[in-house]
Amino acid sequence: MHIILRRFPGAAPLADEGIEKVKATLLPMLQSHKGWRGYVAFPTEQGDILTCTMYRDLASAQELAERAVAWVKENMSKLPAPEVFTGTVGAHMALDGATQNLYCVVRKADNAPSSSSQPLGENMLNSARGMPGLAGAYIARSIDDPTKAASIWFCDSREHAMAVHESTVRYMKEHSPGVTTRLIASGETVMLAMP
Repeated sequence: MHIILRRFPGAAPLADEGIEKVKATLLPMLQSHKGWRGYVAFPTEQGDILTCTMYRDLASAQELAERAVAWVKENMSKLPAPEVFTGTVGAHMALDGATQNLYCVVRKADNAPSSSSQPLGENMLNSARGMPGLAGAYIARSIDDPTKAASIWFCDSREHAMAVHESTVRYMKEHSPGVTTRLIASGETVMLAMP
């Protein structure tokens, strides 16, 4: 599975306008492709808009990403250029497609060890399994730079999401102190679509 994260800096005020347009045209386009696996969007507490699109494989991600970028240029021209992360999902706890209005925390990590030397993502996810409110998680390694990773955590409330965030950051510090992590986005999902 592959993900593409897009963070549109300072764009949170445009979220209401964009939601209806995405529901009406972008989402149906994505859903009609056999390689699509999910879409999440929310205005962040940091003032940005964050989207996460999930794909079956890299070819699907590349094909649909081109179409999505063209859609944004045509329909949401006020959006600033996004910061983009494209990654291969390793460890994950899949979301239930019926779940809505989750609180999401997105982190990026630098100096990640090679995947062959340490199953860090799987171990970190296992350390969080069973925590109250955890509804799903996706941990991905950058396809451009294997020392960079991103994790997306979904919980039923902000309180539970922050507890998962703090617990998994502690785990990282204890088990892989060379990895630096930073929270890049947090907020309640306004769109969550899964097959």
